[in-house]
Amino acid sequence: MPNQLLAFRPNTRQKRLKIGTFDYSLGGSKSLLLPEVGYLARVWLYFVGTVTYSSGTTAADLAPYSLFKRIQVTLNNSATDIFNCSGFSTFLINSILTKMGRLDQQADSNFYAFPLSGSAQAFVLGVQIPISLSQGMNFEAGLINLQAPEVQCQLNVDFHSALTDIGTNITTLSGTCHAYYEYYEVPSPA
Repeated sequence: MPNQLLAFRPNTRQKRLKIGTFDYSLGGSKSLLLPEVGYLARVWLYFVGTVTYSSGTTAADLAPYSLFKRIQVTLNNSATDIFNCSGFSTFLINSILTKMGRLDQQADSNFYAFPLSGSAQAFVLGVQIPISLSQGMNFEAGLINLQAPEVQCQLNVDFHSALTDIGTNITTLSGTCHAYYEYYEVPSPA
């Protein structure tokens, strides 16, 4: 009797790895090529930096997520958009997917911090970019096979070109984006 092949679910493991980092630049665009390993489920983007105000500020509409003008995950030199949203639209998607969107839930300060006054204040902002259709019972639906020779996946981030898109009285904003990806191992055929 031939050996029975194991199904995807019990034969794979979920992992997260760092893709890379890039520095914030006003009006800049940055791109990172994802590793050609596993089945892509989602991407995590964290901005860690400092913000300085000349006096107290009023946050702009959609701030602080307006820091990201556009977040994209594309395939094959932007021939196919897998994800293409503004920073605030990404936050809204995150609110639906996580507890952070509940009114009775406080956001974790390791995930989100946006000071409205002071000099050289820590500024932390994180977003999840969902790729898979579901992380529940049918998590394999919608995964992108990064190991396929014809697939090349890229994360593209565009920053807004004016500090007033984030808030008033901002004198400096600096920081680094850290990108991670979550993937499932390609299971052994045995």
